[in-house]
Amino acid sequence: MTGKAACRATSAQRMQCSRKVYLVTASLRSTPLLMTWNPPLFPDKEENKSANQTEDTMSNSRIQSKALNAKLSWEIIGLDLAKNDLSFVGITLEGEIIRIDRLSYEQLVEFSRDTDPTTFAMEPCCESHYLTNQLELYGHQCRIIPGKAVQNYIDTYFSGQKNDLNDAEALAFLGQQKRLKFVRAKNRDEMQLQTLLTVREHYIDEYRKTLTSLKGVAQYWGLRLAKSLSSEMRLIALIEDADLPEDVKGIFKEMVKTYKDLQKKARELTKKLRHSLRGMNFVRK
Repeated sequence: MTGKAACRATSAQRMQCSRKVYLVTASLRSTPLLMTWNPPLFPDKEENKSANQTEDTMSNSRIQSKALNAKLSWEIIGLDLAKNDLSFVGITLEGEIIRIDRLSYEQLVEFSRDTDPTTFAMEPCCESHYLTNQLELYGHQCRIIPGKAVQNYIDTYFSGQKNDLNDAEALAFLGQQKRLKFVRAKNRDEMQLQTLLTVREHYIDEYRKTLTSLKGVAQYWGLRLAKSLSSEMRLIALIEDADLPEDVKGIFKEMVKTYKDLQKKARELTKKLRHSLRGMNFVRK
């Protein structure tokens, strides 16, 4: 074969090879790609991983219950407090979540006496301070968690579905966070001071409202009482001298008496507060 003939043969082979490549590429473009499954390279590891996942799922299972079990070992207990009852969500040392929708305070106190020392978490309210002092007498630890932290947890993990059991579960998980800032519970002396302050403010608010109401209703009958007038004797004298029906005079006198009684009670509580505060030392932070 001459040189020219060899070149022609080589060119023909190249053209034929290029045509085959073009046909294969075109067929691949027109054929949809299919996803295939490849078996795992390490089947033992995959099986162990799925087994561990199953164990984790079982350890975080939620159990709806109706009765307390003091024999279980509790890691933490979340309490959503209401006026007459509470919701209970406890996490055991094995990781199970026990949820009880309604419990009385008597049942909780009886349970706290029999169970091993654990941690209780709750939101700040009127009941939380007294309940904390009572639970700590039985060797338990209590953590009062701000309501804003609970609301953020509900929005994040419960899609904003706020109810008593979800609140109690959020408290149980938040109570395990060490970096969260907890609310300090009041002791019995501080609770006593808070009670005196609250009732004193109530008396002051009520006697001011009574006096304001008296002056407003009196003006309806043309009896104008000065804003600074608060003496019982002067008020009674003005009411007696006014041209008023006897029933109206009796009502006005009763309002003056109520106003003076409330004012007297508020002053008595003020004296008790001053006497109680003298023996206490306060540290400013």
